Amino acid sequence: MISFVRGLVAYKDETSVTVDVNGIGFRIQAPLRDLEKIHVSEEITFNTYFNVREDLMELYGFLNREDLTMFNLLITVNGVGPKAATSLLSAFTSYELSAAVVLSDAKKISKAQGIGAKTAQRIILELKDKVSNDALTQDLASEEMPAYAQEEEKEAINALMSLGYSSAEAQKAVKKGGIRETLEETIKAALITLMK
Repeated sequence: MISFVRGLVAYKDETSVTVDVNGIGFRIQAPLRDLEKIHVSEEITFNTYFNVREDLMELYGFLNREDLTMFNLLITVNGVGPKAATSLLSAFTSYELSAAVVLSDAKKISKAQGIGAKTAQRIILELKDKVSNDALTQDLASEEMPAYAQEEEKEAINALMSLGYSSAEAQKAVKKGGIRETLEETIKAALITLMK
């Protein structure tokens, strides 16, 4: 019903942000990782999920489409509601979560607040066939890099995503372009591969 909300950040708290859209304030529940990135009075766009129950209507929002896609997958799992899915996406990126599912790493998944061992196992069981195996490949490739290269890779991917590329496109381009001496050179090399 409501695909996205764009407006000025009126205020935020520990679990949500209120976005002023032409004088109407939309309260949006969001992952902690997203809340940490935004500031009052800046314009923001949230990709949203409208949760409707008999006694409740609430919006959940995400800064990128990949997190919304993962959120929609998570809430299909028996026993995982919007709050639990948001908790998982506060603790992990959608990429990290996909990798944990592919690797059957229930211990890692259960580190998210409110997620027990049984729920973690259920997430793995129900989502393993639905998440991309690319996550596993990317994750293992990253583990072989030195720490500084891993950090530069993450920053380059985030920079490309801020330019409008998807997480998958950004990851593929950075891998193909390679890690260079400076972050700027890494981003330029990735952009060149995207323009070919």
